Amino acid sequence: MKEILIKSKKHGDKILFIDENHFEWFSQWTWHFGYRGYVGRVQPLDEYYMSNRGKLEKRHKIIYLHIEIAKLANIFVDGLKVDHKDRNRLNCISENLRSCTNRQNVNNMSFNPKNTSGFPGVSFDKKRNLWYSRIGINNKKKWLGYFKTAEEAFEVYKKAAIEYRGEFLNKEILNVS
Repeated sequence: MKEILIKSKKHGDKILFIDENHFEWFSQWTWHFGYRGYVGRVQPLDEYYMSNRGKLEKRHKIIYLHIEIAKLANIFVDGLKVDHKDRNRLNCISENLRSCTNRQNVNNMSFNPKNTSGFPGVSFDKKRNLWYSRIGINNKKKWLGYFKTAEEAFEVYKKAAIEYRGEFLNKEILNVS
């Protein structure tokens, strides 16, 4: 494993991890922090467009490092996403990458900090004065029931998450206290 320092005025200096056998390939380009903390590079295209400022500018696309490494390691499957198993976008070693559907990728997301119950999948029903739990499965909400405490609702949610999310379950959300 190779550790590479990526310098950024906006995001600060960060350490990126890649496989040693990908380092020579990686070194061909200048890499930057891109959208949502992913590491990427700009690839100019042979097309032009009129910018908002009235200038003719060359089109480009962003090439994301984790996707390129997944292709090099034969992990990439066309039409699927590339997921970081440990959710660290700077850990681009091939062992940490896997192909997945969008739904599987969403299952591996972090706990939403805007959640007011303190537990994922748990909300409070003001009319009934009870806590309830539900889990998203295949773009549908599965009702798990009403409970007297948020902790009880969360225990039921944890069991459902383990059952339905499998290897893509973000295990950190099960340790919320």
